[in-house]
Amino acid sequence: MDPRIPIPTDNFHKFLATFGLYLTMLCLALLVININYSNSVIGETINAMYDLGDISTGTEAEISDKTAMQSYLKSKLDNALSDRNTITYWLLGFLAVGILMTAKGFTVWYKKIQPQQDRMTDLEEEKLSLEVAELRRQAASHNSTAPDGSE
Repeated sequence: MDPRIPIPTDNFHKFLATFGLYLTMLCLALLVININYSNSVIGETINAMYDLGDISTGTEAEISDKTAMQSYLKSKLDNALSDRNTITYWLLGFLAVGILMTAKGFTVWYKKIQPQQDRMTDLEEEKLSLEVAELRRQAASHNSTAPDGSE
């Protein structure tokens, strides 16, 4: 499987930070989608209630139909508002978890793991520079003791 967005798994704190970042972005996108969808349903329902007009005019059957439709639209509006609020609260909870995961992961990664990796990189660089200096010294001593080719 070739993921489009690879999540690093070589370090737990790096994984925690990047997964929290992805969770945060996902929750923000879902919040926008939820609010837009809910607002469109609420707007359509309010327009339908407005188009229904005065429910006290007309025949008894029309009044009964309008009353039933108004009751249906009112419950649809209440459900849309309730669903929007419930989903928003859940998404805000996951958003908070994502932000906390990101903050904790990056903080520990930066303060604990990264200094160790920096020290290892510095030691590897020092080791390589010592090896290069040793090779140069060997090459110089080899050139000074080598016969110059004239007999």
